[in-house]
Amino acid sequence: AESLEAAKLYARQLGWLHTKRPKAKNSRGKELGENAQLPPLKGAKYLMDMLLECGLADLGWRELEAWQALTGTPINSWEAQAMIATSKAYSSAVAEFTDSNERAPYQPLDFDRDKVADQVRGALRKRR
Repeated sequence: AESLEAAKLYARQLGWLHTKRPKAKNSRGKELGENAQLPPLKGAKYLMDMLLECGLADLGWRELEAWQALTGTPINSWEAQAMIATSKAYSSAVAEFTDSNERAPYQPLDFDRDKVADQVRGALRKRR
């Protein structure tokens, strides 16, 4: 259960990074570059690897079954359900965060306040 929640948060964060702020030219991920952060996967890395290979957005049972048959990748029912749930988390995040100023679903606890302040000042200067 913990690894599924970690995968869903990871997918939501990817959805946030793949969308643009209102009137932005680039996605948040491109804007942040190396500063883009993803949450730890807590044992679900293999699940995200399979999902990224299979197709992150709008994954359904038929697509999952076709991917499994074509690749010969054995997955159990929990993994299949987790992949579908994680795909839904990503797709809903993309819909939720497109053209919005919502905060990222994942906020790392430790951060450099001075660096963040510099980034905010830089972003505000660009808006002028």
